[in-house]
Amino acid sequence: MNSRGIFRCLFATVPAVAALVATPAGAQSSQDQLDRLTEIVVTARRVEEKLIDVPAALTAIGTAEIEARGIANLDDIAAATPGLQFSNVIGEFLPAPVIRGVAPIDILAELNTAVFVDGVYVSGREGINFNFLDLERIEVLKGPQAAAYGRNAFSGAINYVTKRPSEQFEGKANFTVGNRGKRSMGVSFSGPLTSTLRGRVALLADDWDGSYDNQNPNGADLGGAKFKTAQGMLVFAPSETFEGELSLYLSDDQIDNSALSAVAANCENRRDAVPTLSSRLLNYCGELPTVNSDSLNAVTGATGEDRDLIRSHLKLHWNIGAHSLDALTGYSKLDQSFFVDGSRNSGETTIFTYQPAPAPFNPTFGGTVSGPVQQFTTGLLQIGGGSHTKELSQELRFNSDREQRFRYSLGAYYYDTESKAGEDGVIATRPLPANFGSFCLVCVAFPPTFTTVVDFAPFAGNATFLEWFTDPAGGSRYADIFISKQQAISGFFQTEYDFGDRWTGGIEARYTDEERRSINRDSAEDFKDSWGLVSWRGFVRFKPTDNMSWFAALASSDKSGGFDSATVQFVSNPGVDVFIPGSFDPEKLVSAEIGFKGEFNDGRFNTEIDVYHMDWKDIVIPQVVSQVNGQDIITPTAFSVNAGDATIKGFEFQIDARPIDTLRLGLGVAYIDATYDRAALTTFTQFPTYAPTGDVSGNKVLRQSDWQATGTARYGFAVNESTDWYVRGDLAYRGKQFADASNQTIVPSSLNLNMSLGLENERWQVELWGRNLTHEDAPTGAFRDVYFTNTLPSGANSGGTFFPFRWTVSHPRLTTYGLTFRLKF
Repeated sequence: MNSRGIFRCLFATVPAVAALVATPAGAQSSQDQLDRLTEIVVTARRVEEKLIDVPAALTAIGTAEIEARGIANLDDIAAATPGLQFSNVIGEFLPAPVIRGVAPIDILAELNTAVFVDGVYVSGREGINFNFLDLERIEVLKGPQAAAYGRNAFSGAINYVTKRPSEQFEGKANFTVGNRGKRSMGVSFSGPLTSTLRGRVALLADDWDGSYDNQNPNGADLGGAKFKTAQGMLVFAPSETFEGELSLYLSDDQIDNSALSAVAANCENRRDAVPTLSSRLLNYCGELPTVNSDSLNAVTGATGEDRDLIRSHLKLHWNIGAHSLDALTGYSKLDQSFFVDGSRNSGETTIFTYQPAPAPFNPTFGGTVSGPVQQFTTGLLQIGGGSHTKELSQELRFNSDREQRFRYSLGAYYYDTESKAGEDGVIATRPLPANFGSFCLVCVAFPPTFTTVVDFAPFAGNATFLEWFTDPAGGSRYADIFISKQQAISGFFQTEYDFGDRWTGGIEARYTDEERRSINRDSAEDFKDSWGLVSWRGFVRFKPTDNMSWFAALASSDKSGGFDSATVQFVSNPGVDVFIPGSFDPEKLVSAEIGFKGEFNDGRFNTEIDVYHMDWKDIVIPQVVSQVNGQDIITPTAFSVNAGDATIKGFEFQIDARPIDTLRLGLGVAYIDATYDRAALTTFTQFPTYAPTGDVSGNKVLRQSDWQATGTARYGFAVNESTDWYVRGDLAYRGKQFADASNQTIVPSSLNLNMSLGLENERWQVELWGRNLTHEDAPTGAFRDVYFTNTLPSGANSGGTFFPFRWTVSHPRLTTYGLTFRLKF
């Protein structure tokens, strides 16, 4: 039996052994305790309040639960949060948290779920799935939160709350070793520095080689990462009326080339709709396939992503009698570059068809290629042009006396961000053949009934491909070619009023004046636009008892508009870049929901239920087009436009119970029905199934599952008066998802089991753990793009074609296991 089999057998026998040796509980672990809704204090609404009093759907995950579940990224948070799903379609470039099915239809655009760290908005897309360090709590607010948070908390918000310095000295260290090169070491110290100054510092080094073996002996690891992270905080409290807080987070991340594969299009042949055209498959129909851990081959030099991240905030707090004033300043800086396999880990197998020299070529329509064409294969290294994001924010907030029946907050917010990026390029890993003459779009004879130039353009292939073989940078420009600037200023207020002892009503609103600017240094284009955004939320809360709470809420949220420009080459004029401007208007989301929170049996049983209905208008949907202004373009290009509406309805249900002192159980279920009411995609006008209108009304919204479930069971028993054993299992289910609006391409459902076995007391903990013990290998996400070639890959539909369509598929972490030791001092 191999190590994996031994490990599974161990977890299968542990519960039976535990039942035989269990003794009456002596020292009950803090992880056995059920977090009581009447005692958990959260800051999700920017003030401290008990979880049961929050009139919104909120999941709060504390320190003990973060450690117990092994939560290390957004994917882990989604597995523990009904109503939150996560899609990471290519490494850490495009992480996408999705709350209640409001998925970012344009995967490259700004997200619909806002991410905050200690109340400061995180703008840099590539940095939202960062390495977690020294967290006190993770708060997931579900439903529109733009009135309270702004900054496009369109469908919800995720707020990470870091630990503050303690009143007494304390320290903690943890060490982890595991399979596939898993190594982690972290340490934190906290306590008073002087009578008025407290400090906290945490350090972490975390390495993992990934689940997939690179079949290239000279290639780098696949799917792993190396994180080096430091975090510190100072709190200065010279008096009872003033406190200052300064925080700094630094991270140097080396993230390996992602575990990706390419799947060739297999359906929606344009010839079926237009028989005079040559074969061109446009989509993939069916469930996306899995891959084995030894089936990926990344080219030499595909080392992945290099990410450097700085975050800091300064918070000043004044008590003004029973009132308070807060000033929160946030700053972040993100730098990223990458080298990834442009052929999606298929090795040096990319096929190019070319015309040997000096064979003549007749470009006259109706003519044929003279002389035999030939082929060669190569690998493709994709180079990131580099991205850099800086942001600065400032919030001022005045809070009235929280003990009064009428309570309010009001304030102002300013935000300024600048993002710069270079242009990506591609380098071929093999040189051109000695007899190379020229590339061409399609090096085959015309069909007799040829009617359109889009399937044939002589010599344009050279303008597209040749620099990949002759330019050492493959056409990549590291200079800041594309610059995006955003400035926003907003004013907001929140009010609450207690109508007696049990009823409370409130309303909150925010107006934002946002200006965006897009600069393309290549084309000297400079665009600017602005929007006035209004978001509001009203609620009524009823508390029949202190440990039960009902609420009903109605909210409206605006997401800002933006620009989506592109540089294209026309078939009629290959080799000449033409800049095409584009912009889109704000989206709107209106939500109604009813929720219940209850704590029963002296805190042994908690439940939360939420039912909601949302109308989503003016959805921004990318339209992949092959013509611009009536002219054929060489490479199909996506432009984002307001192109649809959708209705979303669903419910979330969560139960946590401790039927006996040593047993804790949890169950969470979410159902989402997200359907387009009205939507049409120019992309699909060439699909025979959807031609000629591209109408997808009635189809499901992409990147969300109808059903999601999570379950937890933890059993602990005493070894002696100070030490406990425990065994824990966490099960997460995610239903199938559609990868695009055609609903033809399916990301399969997944079932993931994590387990742990440990021994602990108040000072130390030893834990044997396993992740993904079901060895779930279903893809986790996908997006439609093209092969960087003029020839379909081997095994795909025969025939030459320019930039054949493919799906890029992301694959999960496979079974991992290890041992962790934690020490408190």
